Amino acid sequence: MSQVGNGLHLLRRIEERTAEAGALDNVVDLVTVADEVAEQYTPFALESRIVFQREAPDHAYIRGNRLLLVEAIRNLIDNAIRYTSAGGTVRLAVHDDERECSMSVEDHGPRVPERGPNSVPDAEPELIFKNFYQQIPEGTALTPGGLGLAIVRAVVQAHAGRIELASAPGQGTAFRLIFPARQPDA
Repeated sequence: MSQVGNGLHLLRRIEERTAEAGALDNVVDLVTVADEVAEQYTPFALESRIVFQREAPDHAYIRGNRLLLVEAIRNLIDNAIRYTSAGGTVRLAVHDDERECSMSVEDHGPRVPERGPNSVPDAEPELIFKNFYQQIPEGTALTPGGLGLAIVRAVVQAHAGRIELASAPGQGTAFRLIFPARQPDA
């Protein structure tokens, strides 16, 4: 229950921060965010016998809040490691094309709609971003949660970004968070 309470509190704080003047106006390097998350999750991936890959340019700047961005990527990496079998790969990548910067998390786990009895119909991919929606692989006990992807969506929206989701049988799932690019001195 405390996990759910913490998640709800974080969602409320994200909404409050978007209303605060200047709260999302820091220049943030997504490469630094990726490095921080990779450092935190590489040991968990190794422990689960999953290959953790990181790919990034030298820098990828956006305006925003580093802590919120870290939380969003942590949620995606946590899910990717949880749903990838031993011997699989989880990839965290940052891209910058000068107009937009993106962070993507790809896993080689099951396709999103195939993750269990509460699977997402192909026609309704937005369901996975709803509060308390939780996909449960068959034979797995229900755990508190179901807020991780709602938090990801709230963070991305607060940063004037968008999310792309790709999921295919035998290929896994990829989430791509896309933000307007900013120069470090702009």
